[in-house]
Amino acid sequence: MKAGLIEINLQFTNRLRPEFDARPLIETLRKARATKGLTIRQIAELCGVTQTEAEHWFRLDRFGSPPSTEAWPKVKALFGIEGWDIVGESYETPNTYDMSGRGYYEGGLAPTITVRTAAWVVRGVGE
Repeated sequence: MKAGLIEINLQFTNRLRPEFDARPLIETLRKARATKGLTIRQIAELCGVTQTEAEHWFRLDRFGSPPSTEAWPKVKALFGIEGWDIVGESYETPNTYDMSGRGYYEGGLAPTITVRTAAWVVRGVGE
């Protein structure tokens, strides 16, 4: 058997959205839904999301959440909402969660790799 090299160069990014107070947006969505007379199921179908996801757009408790950046253009068009461009914005940031960089190879578990310690070269046994 020959010794082989496995190079692991793991770098991950997270897609985040800017922080904003979602309550006024949710109240706007609730009013728009009442005006249109649509059920949440109809809204989900028109926006191409699950009913559960759409339900969270109208909740005023701590489980309420704005539409995803992907769904937002459809929601905005459906209800004719002006403004609220921040809902569709997102940015990438380096991932710093240590376990996300953990690499696996046939011989077992490689060392934890983070964006701060990549790139690693893991020595393994090749054929």
